[in-house]
Amino acid sequence: MRQLFPCWDIPHLKATFTISIRHHRNLTTLSNMPIKYHSTNHSMTMGNEVWTHFYTTPPMSTFQIAIVMTEYQSIRISENITLWCERYSEERSLKFQFAQRIIKNITMHLKSEFSEINIPKMDHIAIPNFSQDRILKWGIIFHREANLIYDKTLDSVMRKVEVARLIAPKIAYQWFGNILNITWWSYFWLHDGFATMFGEEAVAKSFNNSEILDLFIVQNQYESLHLDSHFNMNPVEITNLPNINSIFDYPRYMKGLIGKNSITEKLKYLLKNPLKTLGYDEHFMENDLTKCLRQEIVKCACILAYDKCKQTAFHKLQQHLRNPEINPFLIAPYIQVFGMRQLFPCWDIPHLKATFTISIRHHRNLTTLSNMPIKYHSSNRSVTLRDKVWTHFYTTPPMSTFQIAIVITKYQSIRISENITLWCERYSEERSLKFQFAQRIIKNITMHLKSEFSEINIPKMDHIAIPNFLQDGISKWGIIFHTEANLIYDKTLDSVMRKVEVARLIAPKIAYQWFGNILNITWWSYFWLHDGFAIMFGEEAVAKSFNNSEILDLFIVRNQYESLHLDSHFNMNPVEITNLSNINSIFDFPRYMKAIILLRMYQNVLTDKVFRSNIHTYVSRQTFSSIMSYDFWFMKKKLNGEYYCNASSNEFLTWIQRKHYPVIRESWKRNTISSKVINILSQNYNTTSYRWLIPINIKEMFLKSNFKRCLSSHINSITFSESDYRMVDIQQAGYYRVKYDSLTWNVIAKYSNDTAGDYESISVINRAKIIDDAFHLMMERQLDVSVFWNLTQYFYSQETNFIVWYPLLKVFEYMSITFPLFTKNNDIMEKLKYLLKNPLKTLGYDEHFMENDLTKCLRQEIVKCACILAYDKCKQTAFHKLQQHLRNPEINPLLPEWKHWTYCNGLAIANSSTLSYVKDIWLKTRNHTVLLYLTCSGDSSFIAASSFLKLFPHNTIQNITVIRSYIDIFHSIVMKHSNNYNILEKILTDLKTLKPE
Repeated sequence: MRQLFPCWDIPHLKATFTISIRHHRNLTTLSNMPIKYHSTNHSMTMGNEVWTHFYTTPPMSTFQIAIVMTEYQSIRISENITLWCERYSEERSLKFQFAQRIIKNITMHLKSEFSEINIPKMDHIAIPNFSQDRILKWGIIFHREANLIYDKTLDSVMRKVEVARLIAPKIAYQWFGNILNITWWSYFWLHDGFATMFGEEAVAKSFNNSEILDLFIVQNQYESLHLDSHFNMNPVEITNLPNINSIFDYPRYMKGLIGKNSITEKLKYLLKNPLKTLGYDEHFMENDLTKCLRQEIVKCACILAYDKCKQTAFHKLQQHLRNPEINPFLIAPYIQVFGMRQLFPCWDIPHLKATFTISIRHHRNLTTLSNMPIKYHSSNRSVTLRDKVWTHFYTTPPMSTFQIAIVITKYQSIRISENITLWCERYSEERSLKFQFAQRIIKNITMHLKSEFSEINIPKMDHIAIPNFLQDGISKWGIIFHTEANLIYDKTLDSVMRKVEVARLIAPKIAYQWFGNILNITWWSYFWLHDGFAIMFGEEAVAKSFNNSEILDLFIVRNQYESLHLDSHFNMNPVEITNLSNINSIFDFPRYMKAIILLRMYQNVLTDKVFRSNIHTYVSRQTFSSIMSYDFWFMKKKLNGEYYCNASSNEFLTWIQRKHYPVIRESWKRNTISSKVINILSQNYNTTSYRWLIPINIKEMFLKSNFKRCLSSHINSITFSESDYRMVDIQQAGYYRVKYDSLTWNVIAKYSNDTAGDYESISVINRAKIIDDAFHLMMERQLDVSVFWNLTQYFYSQETNFIVWYPLLKVFEYMSITFPLFTKNNDIMEKLKYLLKNPLKTLGYDEHFMENDLTKCLRQEIVKCACILAYDKCKQTAFHKLQQHLRNPEINPLLPEWKHWTYCNGLAIANSSTLSYVKDIWLKTRNHTVLLYLTCSGDSSFIAASSFLKLFPHNTIQNITVIRSYIDIFHSIVMKHSNNYNILEKILTDLKTLKPE
């Protein structure tokens, strides 16, 4: 509250605040920033008090500072969003369930909208009968409790929209509340208008229904224009802070009276056609606004004594009273389905589609799932079948038999949202925490993809996590199978990049839901296209979910790096399926990396707008159709545009039909006037002389001009005058390598270093690609080694972007395996150390709270390489951090991704007392990870090895975790210390006893 600063009442002045609060340990304290740590002071007179320390705020007004001390209980919505309420119970939790979902979805959308401002956490506090409902502070939002409650057993569907509309502007206001300055801080109406505007947009996005935004616009116009005829509707101009809350006052609803007689007849006439069209019955696949309109129409019909209205109501009441289970007034919660193709052994024509109404009789202790949500359950009154129950599902849309699935299981459910469920073998609080990130990412990605493909409604999705599941790529309409391990993220053990890995494994499976039912007689075997779409849109959804466009750049660079390196020697073209028995081979890694890159290249040529429009047309026309009515590759116009391709769009298919890739070569051609020519060079591993359709973007480095051209069978070279140096800019995709002449390589190197920031005009994707191409050409003996080293030293002198570093980190990996680095006067080692100098100076060894995950990952890789290369002070820094941690692990915790580096490099130079201390930790806890770290110690590694060798032969009780630790430690000892004669002799002597079974 503002009372914290009674003498500093100038809200437009801003400063950073580092807040610490002493309070009773039974209370929870909140402030604008996340908690950094808790501590106790032994000198405190009261042993029941504790200090809570918060991270330092960004510059903000005192008007934004807030401190909350409470006994309220928390409901964790996501990693950095929490809802606090007066008391927690299962019943109350269910009433807040919709609010939790809408808070999360709206926050995610707004974080994507305003990605330049990071609000590290948001606490939502629900207070009964709270009078100052619109009080908002940075990171803290207060609500009147009743405004968050939605009870699906009592409330109409429109109550969901109302709750969302009350929540959304408050969240949006987080990005406007700190904008205060001396000239116009009183004009809060503008910020409130922004918050309401972006909040309403976020609600429409969360419901995946643009009509909701139209409804808000119409409601706002209706209310404001009607009121503004008689009242002053201009916003209040605030002149002092005490009356600031008046800006949120807003007249809401008005009622009008219905006339009689002739007016009644006219109104009844208006209802005639809508009532005939809509009827009295809801349909499962229709949207909420249609249901709301029907409710309003039939309500008006009965008020106006419309024919058969009350009779219909009476008939429905009789049906419900006779059998409320089969004829409920409210639709039951959704449950999803799964199954196998063995259901239709004699109907094996996957491109033919039909609707299916499925009912299954099963034991009542089992759960059954299928492609559609459950409609209702029924039981048989026969005594012999008392333990059996029927589950009836809604009728499917037209689909292939290949998509039909049935699952009967004892698995337990974790409900992610109203129509998304995760099923796992057994449920516990510990397992639930490990699935928490997967639940969040499943929900976020599904929401994004539903917004992208809103023309196709998939009414529910069941995710089934199966331990050690072999057929991990199986996906049916409404049912997705996962290997359980692919969904687990444990923040106490896993690095931040594990989150990206989990998301990348999940996302394509969800995206495939919109492409899996596209099968037709002419080319259903070309699953590679649909799989490419799924991975492409899945990767985009991951980047959106993390609110970080750099993650998509990383995926693109990784795909290009892996595919081009493999495609030099192997066939990377997707498999063409000729029979259904081998259909699962289409998901084998790494076949679809090439397809994704080629689709992105096609996207660049068409433009993103045309490309997406083409995909949406294709999906909407073909998903439920058995006839091939739209060819994705067919474009009425040729691919002229900016690239002047003068070719048919289906020529892109030749990239899939031909092996390997082309190389673009820049060379000098001496005529009467010196000129430069860019042409195609066919590498020696290509078996034919075919040519590709290659759209390329050529960048003039100093004149700042760009040229787009297309190399093809008709045009195999492009000629320029000698006016400037040029590079090929692959933009988001280019499935080829580029070989420049030696002079241009040197110019690119200097340009990347000498232009004081201009090098950033080269995209991170292209910067990474230049280094990758140069290394590949050097290894193929097509580029001088000195040119490569010159290029890297210029390129990485000021580079701190993980994506640009990615190919060079791969070079480090390759060289550490290929060349002996630890020899005297090793030139390669010195060059690699030189490359680390500036990045290590810039990044340092310490993480910062507000930096992004990719910067953290780069620092981890840089310091790891620095210690491997015996960089000055690297191991000393690790030892210092280890000592700090061992002295006070509560105040100096080690993040999971830093533990191995800190322990291994710290223990490598540790003194005997530190080694003994760590060994004592292991002896007390029997934590095998600690023993693994001890194997990193230098000359004292024999201590760890001896401990290890003594322990396991006598350990008769070994679960799978212990066995895996045993294998890891054994490998670690052999790898790190087999050059130590004493250890090697001990291993060889007892090898039969020691080696893992």
